[in-house]
Amino acid sequence: HRNEKVTIILTTHDMKDIEFLCERVLLIDRGRLIYDGTHEQLRQHTLNEKILTFRASQILDRDAYDRLKRRASACTELEGEEVWRVPAGDLDLSQYVSELLKSARMQDFSLSDPELEEVVRRIYGDETRRHDGLNPAVKA
Repeated sequence: HRNEKVTIILTTHDMKDIEFLCERVLLIDRGRLIYDGTHEQLRQHTLNEKILTFRASQILDRDAYDRLKRRASACTELEGEEVWRVPAGDLDLSQYVSELLKSARMQDFSLSDPELEEVVRRIYGDETRRHDGLNPAVKA
C-alpha cells in the first residue's frame, strides 16, 4: 500500500492484527477520535513501563535484589517465575537491569513492553482518567 500511496482502513478488536499490520492507529470512542499515532507512542504514553520476566536460580545479593523489587510498580511470582513491572520513565532501565542481573543468577530473563491489548483495555476501562491527555494532537 505504501508504494501505491493507498490508505487501507482496518477495523478490528484484535490487537495482534493491529501490531502486525498497522503503523498508524486511530482510536475512536463514542464517535470521537481520541488517538491518532503509532502503537509504540500509545503504549509509551498510556503504560510507560517495561515487563521483566525471569527465573532466578540463586539470589546473590538479597539486599540489592529486594531494593530493586521495591522499585517495581508490581511484582508477581508463579511457580518460580517472577514478573516485575518497572516504570520505564522513572529510572535508568539499563542500570536497573544490570543491577538485577548482578543480584541474582538467572536461568531465564526477558524484557518486554506491555501488550497493546492491555494498553487499550486501560484506556477504555479506566473511566476516572478516560482520555486525559491521551494525544494532545487530537482535539476532543
